[in-house]
Amino acid sequence: MFNVSWPMHPQPLPDEIFSSWMARAAVCNGEGLSRFIKLTIPELRAIDKSIDNFLSETMIKRVSTKMNTSFRCVHQTTLDSYVGFVCETDTNRCHRKYNILNSGETSALRYFQQFCPICLKEGKAYFRKTWRLSFVTVCCVHNCLLEDRCSKCGSPVLVMSNKHQDKRRTYLGSISTCHKCLHDLSDIDRRPALESVIKYAPHDPTGRFNLNVRSSREAVS
Repeated sequence: MFNVSWPMHPQPLPDEIFSSWMARAAVCNGEGLSRFIKLTIPELRAIDKSIDNFLSETMIKRVSTKMNTSFRCVHQTTLDSYVGFVCETDTNRCHRKYNILNSGETSALRYFQQFCPICLKEGKAYFRKTWRLSFVTVCCVHNCLLEDRCSKCGSPVLVMSNKHQDKRRTYLGSISTCHKCLHDLSDIDRRPALESVIKYAPHDPTGRFNLNVRSSREAVS
């Protein structure tokens, strides 16, 4: 059973984070999110806290098989892919990573998942991996500040909690709705970012965040 791929295996979208990908895949396969994760990665515990951060090589291989994609493709959706790039290694405590917004290991709610409301509104809604970087606070595509909570009830964005109350049933809502009040997260007034911040943020000509691209100021100096 674990060596057979799911009937539907949507591939990760550009810069999509693992939790967002799994949420979309669960809907495509007509499964409740919790059940989908349990059948895909039975070894994983506390999915609300660890799903983007602590996937072992064995878990990644299992996801690779179930989703009919490469090991590298799966790994690139996880925050572990930033090790050696934006952070040198995990810290000794709780395997946390510098420069990464963490969900925490307690029951306290933390605002760790940022988002651009316009990005969520345009095209297929999904959450980007770069929105979990602590030093990324703007969207260079839409020149606006990133948000980190529901504008209606103030709850943090919890992708893995965005499911039907009955865990056995498929979640029929949108990944971009608040898990608590079901308000559309993209329904918020755009807050323009400072031009100087956009100017210094590394991004490619399309506005997509890219650490390999120099800022516009560096490019002309």
